[in-house]
Amino acid sequence: MPAKSPAVVIGLGLNALGTVRALDAAGIPSYVITPGAGGPCERTRHGEKILCSTMNTDPEALIKCLVQLRERFDRPAVLFPSGDLYLELVSNARASLVDGYLLPFPEKRLVDLIIDKNRSIASPRTTRSAFHRPSSPTTSAMSRRGRRICTTHTWSNPR
Repeated sequence: MPAKSPAVVIGLGLNALGTVRALDAAGIPSYVITPGAGGPCERTRHGEKILCSTMNTDPEALIKCLVQLRERFDRPAVLFPSGDLYLELVSNARASLVDGYLLPFPEKRLVDLIIDKNRSIASPRTTRSAFHRPSSPTTSAMSRRGRRICTTHTWSNPR
């Protein structure tokens, strides 16, 4: 069986934690680049943690860490940015990372469009309706006990 390409997950939040757990379940070696702020990924047993303390304040530090990390691998690693900030940073530095990483996301122009949600999709409008008495047995019983029910309606409102 051929060796699996390693995975590098950028970030320390819950998205990164879910990614690292899924990679571990699939038997894929993973590395998590984290600023060391005590997030969930730093306490997990999954993946090897790589400390990059200034990655959230200095984009060049994150890119430098990625460039240094790729020297450990005998094949390109798959890169998983765990949020918009990291996706944007990696997208901006794509040229310096493409030699050592597999980048499973589109070109910079499309990444910018996806990140700027005001340009890419119509924003939904959310309103709260007045209190009412819904027809389901559970909510009707709550209403009979004097509990008010409030619902939320969301619909697309293209501008």
